[in-house]
Formats: sequence, structure tokens, C-alpha cells
Amino acid sequence: VRAEDSSGDSRTAGFRMVHSIKILQNYVGSLGLSALIIENPIDLFYLSHLSLSKGILVITEKGAELFVDGRYFEAARKQKDLPVLLYEKNSWAKSLQGPVGFDSTFTSYSQYEDLLSSWPRVKWTPISSPLQPMRARKTPEEISALKKAATLTMLGIEHLRKLLKEGISEEE
Repeated sequence: VRAEDSSGDSRTAGFRMVHSIKILQNYVGSLGLSALIIENPIDLFYLSHLSLSKGILVITEKGAELFVDGRYFEAARKQKDLPVLLYEKNSWAKSLQGPVGFDSTFTSYSQYEDLLSSWPRVKWTPISSPLQPMRARKTPEEISALKKAATLTMLGIEHLRKLLKEGISEEE
């Protein structure tokens, strides 16, 4: 597990995380949901700056909680901007009721059926890529990181181009 920011400044990452979660809290309210669950590891990284293979972020109008398993718990708890709880079977959904949104582009049909049978009192509401509009807008830090990545890519391509010559095999 690692927490990082393209600029290397954890305060900037923390501010962006809090700001992004506040936006999602307003989004939850505007859709009339009681909560939104985020499970996609890419979206979890975007919101928490933690590299997790598994986790669930539950966002309500009043707050957000990140549920992770034992592999990530201690490292994730060091992140002070987001409450972290240990993921135990169904622990993340104990207090859910009413309409709850989930990412329909990430959750499989089998997982959806499991949600329906495990929590029949919850009205599960599919939302296609709920973070996509937010992630489409780039911050100055993200733009800087993209420019750096493009520059490094071009340097790599130029280096390889100089090595290529007619008649040379892949092994050479």
C-alpha cells in the first residue's frame, strides 16, 4: 500500500481527497441516495491515494468510510483524511438502507445478485462510472504529471529509434 501524489506533497493529496469526497457527498444527495459504494481499485486510488487491490469506500452525505482487509489496514490508517475500518464479511453494509448507488460498469452481475440477496432492504441503484466526470477534469498536478509522462515517453522512443538500424535482429 502506498499513498502518493504526483507532486510528492501529501498535504496536496489530502486536500484533493477531501475535496473530491465532498463533491461525491453532494452527488449522493443530489441523486437522492443514502450512500454510494466505490469498489473499483482505480477509483479507490483516485480518491484515497492508496494502491489497493481490494477495498470498499462508502460515501454518504455526512461522510465517508474506507473498508480494507488486514493486508492494508495499518498502512491505510496512517492516512488521516479518511476513516479506515477493517473489512469483515458484510461489515461495510450493516448500516445501509434506502437507495444505495454502485458502479454498474465495475460490479459484475453475479456481485449485483449477491447484493440483492444479502441486503434485500436496500434499493440498489446502478450508476455507470460515477467518478468519470470528476476524473475527466484534471488538476494542475495531474496535468504536470501527464506532461512529464509524455516527455519521458518521447525520450524513450527517441532513444530506441537511434538504436534501430536496418539489418539488426531483435537479439542484437
